[in-house]
Amino acid sequence: MLESQAARQADRSDREAFHHAQVAALRRAQVVCATCSGAGSEMLGKLTFPSVLLDEASQATEPSTLVPLVRGARQVALVGDHCQLPPTIISRDAELGGLNVSLFDHLVAAGVHPHLLDTQYRMHPALAAFPSKAFYSGMLRSGVEPAARKAPRGFHWPVEGAPLAFVPCSHGWERKDGSSYENHAEAEEVARIVQNFLAAGELTEGDIGIVTPYAGQVRVLRRILRVPRGADQPGVPRLEVSSVDGFQGREKELIVFSAVRSNLSGAVGFLADARRVNVMLTRARRGLVVVGSEATLSQEPTVWGPWLAWASACGLVAGRAATDPAAAAAVHAGDWAGATANVPAVWMRHGSVPTRDAEHVQAAPSRSIVGSHSSSNLVMSSYSAL
Repeated sequence: MLESQAARQADRSDREAFHHAQVAALRRAQVVCATCSGAGSEMLGKLTFPSVLLDEASQATEPSTLVPLVRGARQVALVGDHCQLPPTIISRDAELGGLNVSLFDHLVAAGVHPHLLDTQYRMHPALAAFPSKAFYSGMLRSGVEPAARKAPRGFHWPVEGAPLAFVPCSHGWERKDGSSYENHAEAEEVARIVQNFLAAGELTEGDIGIVTPYAGQVRVLRRILRVPRGADQPGVPRLEVSSVDGFQGREKELIVFSAVRSNLSGAVGFLADARRVNVMLTRARRGLVVVGSEATLSQEPTVWGPWLAWASACGLVAGRAATDPAAAAAVHAGDWAGATANVPAVWMRHGSVPTRDAEHVQAAPSRSIVGSHSSSNLVMSSYSAL
């Protein structure tokens, strides 16, 4: 009994000594890294932070953002991309109440102008061309040469040197799966494309990401491709199938996207969310193949209609000639400013409550910064999370 009590006292003393050592280390540190909620923990309770740099600010809820800011902040820098996905909110009531609008978005809507970090180093310039013009007012530049992002073998790219393609799938129809959707014909087409890339031997399974907006289609694709959930092992990367939300902040050498929606009415649900489309279009480093129903997607006027019109004009639709000789010539010349000259800017909702479908798969972090406001010590810089 006495030995047990002595052991507990020694253990308590060790824990207290460790705690004091942690607090002392934190007090000496010039920089402390923490999550938003962690900034309000007991461990940091007596510390103040006069300067706060908040990363992923456009994906953080406003209440969580305030946690580190009320700890004595006098200078604040918010880093995020308000042109990509907002905070993921599970409660519909909370979403309708505006909880899915970040502090970053509120400040942009209030007129705080963000500084844009305007050079992307992820993807082939062909992949950045449409997002730059449509979502970033043409200000996004590419800091990578096409030769450094050669198109993967295993697919007949419509334009040589432009690793971007739309593959029409007119023989499949969407089907409800609970609150989600699935499209078996489209999933089979995606599987065929992926298997051809793998058969070419240049890409491994870990180089390829299969992205779709609906959990129902995620399940169908995993079943067809025999990809069990959580199959990755350390050092053994596997084929990954996930939602658009799950791929935010991520990248792969090749992305194959399944749009799913195929119906006579042209309804596309949350596929019409420009921020979601922006995320999807900007995940790939070397190649992007979009599979979908052209008849359905082309009826969506905000994002998909313009994107398909641009792809058709440039000759990026598989099995079809370009509809605009000037745009096609610009693509062949690598003149992406000329190729996107007629692409309209896409309006983004900032500081409002966007309509979103009930279904979400896991969300992943995004990036962006917000710029300086002359009348305060707030720095807001916005850079593309590409």
